[in-house]
Amino acid sequence: MRVDKTVFTLYETGTLFSTAPTNEVAVKLHEEISGFLGVSVETPSRKFLIGLDETGKGEVLGHSILVGVVFPSSLLRQVEDLVNLADTKRRKSVSYWDNLFVEIDGLRSKGLDFVMEKIPPWHVDKYNLKIRLWMLFIRGFFLN
Repeated sequence: MRVDKTVFTLYETGTLFSTAPTNEVAVKLHEEISGFLGVSVETPSRKFLIGLDETGKGEVLGHSILVGVVFPSSLLRQVEDLVNLADTKRRKSVSYWDNLFVEIDGLRSKGLDFVMEKIPPWHVDKYNLKIRLWMLFIRGFFLN
């Protein structure tokens, strides 16, 4: 769910994630949801943040793409500002995604790094993608 520039995502595991509230309505909604669930918003205390994700339709439409990212927590606000508006469920022009990539890639000089791997459809059923994600992360960041 999106409220202005704030994105709320409820995962199948029951985890609720949101980007930082950006206006009064989003702040109130964030407080209501947090109060209802009995959770509080915490600023990450780790020195580095990691993320792993994969495309969702590769096994039907072609290759799946796995991505791992790591960056210093001091870049969180900059990363949020860049990707917060990236609505992957709506069609965008190729130039939109190219420009977003260039902006994200520009953060590499500040400590952000990422790795990608393309998985063919015949490997999707053969190998567990979650295991492949972790292998990609370990190989990309710790074995290079």
